[in-house]
Amino acid sequence: MRSVYSGCLLDDDHLFETKLVKKIVYEMKKGKAPDIDGLSVEHLLYSHPSFPFILSKFFKLIFFCRYVPLGI
Repeated sequence: MRSVYSGCLLDDDHLFETKLVKKIVYEMKKGKAPDIDGLSVEHLLYSHPSFPFILSKFFKLIFFCRYVPLGI
């Protein structure tokens, strides 16, 4: 971390849990326009049941590596 960082330190309580990701996906509003890649909320809702687990692992990897992949 930067030596001048003034925010609170993150601990295990701030991790992306599978239950949290699943809850957020299920609370998203349906019927909205898809994004530029053609993905909509329905794609997330009706995906394989393991998708929230994989997505939470992906978010954890981004968080711990401090690297956000480019959306190319």
